[in-house]
Amino acid sequence: ALMHTLHLQGVMPTPGPEDRDDATKRRKLHHAGKSPTATSAGTHTTPRAMRALVAPSLLAANQGSLAEEAQRMAREGADWLHVDIMDGHFVPNLTIGPSVVADVRKATDLFLDCH
Repeated sequence: ALMHTLHLQGVMPTPGPEDRDDATKRRKLHHAGKSPTATSAGTHTTPRAMRALVAPSLLAANQGSLAEEAQRMAREGADWLHVDIMDGHFVPNLTIGPSVVADVRKATDLFLDCH
């Protein structure tokens, strides 16, 4: 429900067609129920070696400067940013919530993997 709420609030926009990253293309095909190796004609090509995604966690970042940390991670080659949302309901911990995610969204175009 939180992921859906973040999408509705525009915090986590679905990556657009300008995304050229192979990982983004594979994710879109996966969510569309299509094989990442299928061509438009329905035949299959030889699968390419899949590249691991780099998704550093914002919990390991300097919490006092998350915008700068997100930008630094993007410069260093991160594919996504991993965001652990803990709001005190399902776990006793409190970490990053929707308002912080909205602020991080303004600072970077990286995909935010929130859960």
